[in-house]
Amino acid sequence: MRGGNSGTNISSRFNMDYEAKSMYEGIAEDLGGAVGQQVDWFRWQDSYVDENYSTVIDDIYDTSNGAANSGRRWMLPFKLPTVMAQLIRSSNVMNERGFYVTDTLRLVVNVGDVQRLIPEMMSNPSSHIKDRILYLGEVYVPTRVLPRGSFGNRWAVVTIDCNQVNPEELVNDPQFQRYAEGATPDRRNLVATLENLLFGSNHTLSSAFNKAVYAYTLLASSSDSTVSITPVATDTANSLITVNGTGVESGYPVVVALPTTTTEVTIIVSPLDTSPTKTYTVIVTKG
Repeated sequence: MRGGNSGTNISSRFNMDYEAKSMYEGIAEDLGGAVGQQVDWFRWQDSYVDENYSTVIDDIYDTSNGAANSGRRWMLPFKLPTVMAQLIRSSNVMNERGFYVTDTLRLVVNVGDVQRLIPEMMSNPSSHIKDRILYLGEVYVPTRVLPRGSFGNRWAVVTIDCNQVNPEELVNDPQFQRYAEGATPDRRNLVATLENLLFGSNHTLSSAFNKAVYAYTLLASSSDSTVSITPVATDTANSLITVNGTGVESGYPVVVALPTTTTEVTIIVSPLDTSPTKTYTVIVTKG
């Protein structure tokens, strides 16, 4: 009896070892050939901010004061294979820009692929907070990194949670703005000013026009019954202009009547949503 029990225990012990070994070998084989989706991973260029600091408005989002495409700061992407890519709809309800509802992208990645392609992530997960991920036509940023599972004495997979970037945050971004379909320009970066204010050949302002100066005077002849005014917006495509309450297209003249000796002309320029506005005043005096 004793020998029989001993044989059963030994057999069970060896069976457990065999099962555990088979499980580990199966995990290694599965993770070695991940069958999930691939995502495009854009690495942040750390050197850009130092080299182009004067042109940067926001060091998180790709917005700059310079010419078109000058805000580019992400390297060309590499393909990151995943064990699983899961979209969690409408899971983010707040960010720094206000109240929004956006999605979460949860990636499960073989730890070997993480160590091969983005090795810094294992030792410093926050190092990739400025990276960007493109998946199914949407842009995401990694926010949380969690090693999971075990294989031998190391982690088996890494879970990377990513928050969707709002279209409003992409619309001024030369590298990713094509993914901002349907968004309106960032209200912080719209320019509600006049670039120039032109008059007919017989009329000139008392001082040179400056977009930051909002009050002017203009001398007219006593026989003048009208004056031609052409306002030119700084942001022509995204501005509304009114002259004494009448809508005017940027760069096109409008004729203003001069019924009295002194006439006040009010020119208001605003972004498309009418807020905020800038008001320019021209006092026309006949004499």
